[in-house]
Formats: sequence, C-alpha cells, structure tokens
Amino acid sequence: MTPAWILPVFPIMIAGPVASAVVAQQDTENGIPILIAGIAAQGLGFTISILMYSNYFGRLMSYGLPEKNKRPGMFITVGPPSFTGLALIGLSNEAVRLFPTDFISTSINVPEMLRVMAIFIAIFLWLVSLWFFSISLVATLLGIRKGITFHLTWWALVFPNVGFTLETIQIGSSLQSVAIGWFGSAMTIVLVVTWLFVLIFHVQAVLSKKIMGLDNNDEDMEVDLERQQRF
Repeated sequence: MTPAWILPVFPIMIAGPVASAVVAQQDTENGIPILIAGIAAQGLGFTISILMYSNYFGRLMSYGLPEKNKRPGMFITVGPPSFTGLALIGLSNEAVRLFPTDFISTSINVPEMLRVMAIFIAIFLWLVSLWFFSISLVATLLGIRKGITFHLTWWALVFPNVGFTLETIQIGSSLQSVAIGWFGSAMTIVLVVTWLFVLIFHVQAVLSKKIMGLDNNDEDMEVDLERQQRF
C-alpha cells in the first residue's frame, strides 16, 4: 500500500474547486445546483480519503517508511485536506452572492454564516495539511541523505502542494492578512522551483532510459514484478 492509493478519488475531490470556478460565471438559477453538487462531491472525496488514511498509517506503523525513491509520493496525503479547504472557501464566497439571506432559515443570515464556518473549517484543515506535509518532508529528506534516484512519484511534490498553496492564499485573503498573503506568495515561488526541479529530473530519466525504457530499470517492469510476487 502506498499513498498513491488515494489518487483514484482525486478527480472527485477536485470537483469542489472546479465547481467554485464554474459557479462564479453562473446566475442564481444555474449556480445553486452546481454549488450544491460541488460540495457534495467534495464531501465524498474527502470522506473516502479519510478511510484510505487509516490503511496508509497502518502500513507505516507495520512496515515503516516507503522505499527511499518513492518517499516523495507521501506528499499526496497533503492534497485531500488542502483541496477541501480550498473548495469550502471558494464555494462559500459564491454562496454569499447566490443564496438569499433567508435561504433555509429566516432567523439568520445563512450565506454569511456559511462563509464564516467555511473559513474556520479551512483553517482547521490547513493545519492537518501542514502536519502531513511535515511528515512527508522529513521522510523525504531522510531518503535524500541515503541517496535517491528519480521516480514518477516525485510529481507528488508538486500537485498536492498546489492545493496547499492555494488554500493558504485563500485563507490569507479571507482574513485580510498581509503576512499570510506574503507566505502564500513565498510558497508559490518554492512550488514553481520544485516543478522545474522535478521536470528536469524527469526529462533526464527519460533520456537515460531509467523510465520508459527497455532495460530492467523501467518502472512498468517494477510494477509487473511486484504483482507477480504478490500473486
């Protein structure tokens, strides 16, 4: 079991942030159904991710850290709470525009209440993301000390942390915090540098036939060998 097991649920989890972007271009009649569908899909994706986390941590406690070359893949765990927090803030911002103040209840301003709740839940999830990020970072640095070679799981250094960075920026914007905004900008710069770093190593691995090659180091052959040993 590897963190990559969470990947199949990522398309569902991305539905929330995508819905918030689509809803911004819609009127009330079309926007509300998209918003509700987006939050429902986000809830499904995040819930399944939590279930997968239990298997993931059980594996870590039983067998220790993954193989050193695959440890960057641990960053995939940063994605679910990050994208969920990002979706909550984005959708709640649109709820303020789309929902009437007496939506569901006439005694409170429902859209504003939803927005406040979304911001605080996003902050809660941000710290969860930071915790997963810290564990993954320490494990990866320990692997680097032993010497690692490129593996396709290195791309997990980029994509999940995009959600983490965007969530940080959105929280800073919602709280009107200049400090958090600058921190989000710094994270963006580091993310771009990381993307370039992984891209260079990926191209180098392809040219040297360490991946997508016909030698015994091809990752597809590694997967096939693992399956044969399992069955």
